[in-house]
Amino acid sequence: MYAYEPRFRDVLVADPRKSAGKGALCVLVSKDFPMRENRWSYPAGFYVKGKIDWYHVKMVRLIKLEDGSFLFPVPTDIRRKMKKKAGDGVNLDIHKDRLYYGMHPDFMMVFFKESGEATNFYVFLSDIDKHRYHEWIWKARTDDERVNRIAKVIEAMYNKQTFKEMRKV
Repeated sequence: MYAYEPRFRDVLVADPRKSAGKGALCVLVSKDFPMRENRWSYPAGFYVKGKIDWYHVKMVRLIKLEDGSFLFPVPTDIRRKMKKKAGDGVNLDIHKDRLYYGMHPDFMMVFFKESGEATNFYVFLSDIDKHRYHEWIWKARTDDERVNRIAKVIEAMYNKQTFKEMRKV
């Protein structure tokens, strides 16, 4: 009989930002994570993508600790699927998510002419929702399609819709 003993690199820990009893889990990422590739032009922060066990993740923001290491917050849907608790081992394979779509110049011109209602909603959107809006506008193939997408985004902001809610309509 062969004995197989899995060797995990990382261990789940309770999220120190949450109160005791909450189910939030994180993985401690070492200081050796390649910070030299960090781009200072990331207005949304420091994002990673990759796999935790066999689940794919993208656009997860790492939390920097005072000692220079990082916390990888495990997304809720993946945490529930994994059915693991604090102290259990996981395989974490992450790298920087380098792709960031900033505001398109055409969108910026229209956006700053709009009333405060739409701009106030935009300010309170999560970074990932802002990213999804901008990515969708940048990926338009033609100028007409881009104009239509910009109009749809402005309308969604007046209706106080996130990106997912806008796309459902």
